[in-house]
Amino acid sequence: MTDLPDNSSPPADLPMRRRGWQNTPGWLSGLALMLVLLCVIVRTGFTTRDAGSVEETDAIERAFTAVQITKTAYALNRVEGLVRSPQKAKSPAVREHLTEDALDAWRQITRKPFVHTSDWRRLGLTLSLFQRPGVPEVFSHIAAARAVDAARLAKEKGQTARSRKAQAAEVPVAEEVALWKALYGAKPILPEHITGFRTVIGRLHLGWFEHAALAQLYTRAGQKAQANVELDAAYQSASLLTGFNSFKVVLLLLGSLGLLVCGLLLFVNRLSALEKVTDRDSPPLYAESPRSPTLWSPGTPAYPNTYPGALPIVPPLPSLPESALPAPLRFSYRARTVAFSVYMAVFMIIGLPLRLLRPMVENWSSGALTRLNTVLEIVLYLPVVFIAIWVLRRLTAAENPDEPTPTWRETFTALGLTSQRPLEDIGVGAFNYVLLMPLFIAVTAFSGWIFRHYHTPINPVQFDSMMAQSNVDRLLLLLVTAVAAPIVEELMFRGLLYPALKNNWGKIGGALFSGAVFAVVHPTIPSGFLPIMLLGVALALTYERRASLLPSIVMHGIHNGLILFTIFFLFAR
Repeated sequence: MTDLPDNSSPPADLPMRRRGWQNTPGWLSGLALMLVLLCVIVRTGFTTRDAGSVEETDAIERAFTAVQITKTAYALNRVEGLVRSPQKAKSPAVREHLTEDALDAWRQITRKPFVHTSDWRRLGLTLSLFQRPGVPEVFSHIAAARAVDAARLAKEKGQTARSRKAQAAEVPVAEEVALWKALYGAKPILPEHITGFRTVIGRLHLGWFEHAALAQLYTRAGQKAQANVELDAAYQSASLLTGFNSFKVVLLLLGSLGLLVCGLLLFVNRLSALEKVTDRDSPPLYAESPRSPTLWSPGTPAYPNTYPGALPIVPPLPSLPESALPAPLRFSYRARTVAFSVYMAVFMIIGLPLRLLRPMVENWSSGALTRLNTVLEIVLYLPVVFIAIWVLRRLTAAENPDEPTPTWRETFTALGLTSQRPLEDIGVGAFNYVLLMPLFIAVTAFSGWIFRHYHTPINPVQFDSMMAQSNVDRLLLLLVTAVAAPIVEELMFRGLLYPALKNNWGKIGGALFSGAVFAVVHPTIPSGFLPIMLLGVALALTYERRASLLPSIVMHGIHNGLILFTIFFLFAR
């Protein structure tokens, strides 16, 4: 008797019926992602829509520029006064031009409707630093400016106890007016009055400009040596900023040179490839494609899949052996997009209960609040990542019931938190960012020109950087901005989101889409969208090229660190 076929299981060519989570259409997970991103955009719009915040943001940006020019001009003027050789001195026209630019920047600020008393103080002290006339006339506006500040503060809705406390702690108007009259009046200052005036100057929170006020105080009291000490301290702070800016200029020049060299190498490689194809009767299109020379180790193939005439998207970088690549990812498009949506949602929701702490910290100083905010960010990163990865693992287990649930280590490894060559990956990340700098600056300038008539809010990290005056605060902020944030964001945006988008849109489409999502979640729209999107695209292509998140983390950390140190040096006393 002939045995009948076993029909207990369906034929291999028929798909098995999906159950539970697997029945969910893929477009639903994409819709969930779009809804979360829409909530982020709406929240950003509501937090920056009032006119007061727009005017204040514009005033802060103008103050950033004015302080930068003032410190640069003072450093140049001070060093010209110290050098003895005329050959080492710069052109007087350059110094005069920078000095006038600094004075004009502060004059323009004081002509705006939204002007603070601190702006008048900085204008007067800038005139004093460069020994220009008109200082008493500037400080004659202090009383009126203080009245305007008090009226503006009284109109604010929901005035907090902290703002009332800060207003009460301000130097009385009559006392401040007496200070400026004594510093820039006709009568000399007696030595016994130095301590009292120095206390008043410290209570004004002048920052770097405090050195100018103290130098004038000691000069009027006849203590030239102590005045020179304050001027030297001002020069040291200004020289740190100019030195750091010079370092960034060097990186920019190196990046421009690197892009030029990479472009020439790619052009020569394409010409040689076309010549080889022409010399053959029936050349294979892919099998015998030429290898691009690497900039790192000669002889290492830089583009294993380069075909004749193709232009690589990223500059040539060293390739990893096949054994260094991670195992094929087991996470589906649905699991990745849902896990990323959960990450975004939790990141927004987890801060809501902290609003209950506001009445308890109203009386804290701005520095203490900045320190608390920084510590909370470090602590809250852990549960946000934990929840997103937990959702990813559970969804993956539901999609593959016959396979064991991936462990935490396997999950992080599959997402890219691994490196077979860590030192090389770190070097690749630094090298890639140097190449990216010229493009990033060009796109930033272009985007600023396009959206010059639209308001772009300042990133809250810049406010925290301004308030961080102690070394402990700066260290905490550096850990959050240049270490914790790059690790978490690269894990979520590049390790989790980008491969899901790549499966549907390809490498370039996935990199562009993930870069756009990365730009949208940053509160610097609209002018900040294009440069941040460019950064996100570069980070995604670097991850695609190296099969590791370490180079992207390094690039991200360097980018945030350069911005952070610029603000540190800008507002350093």
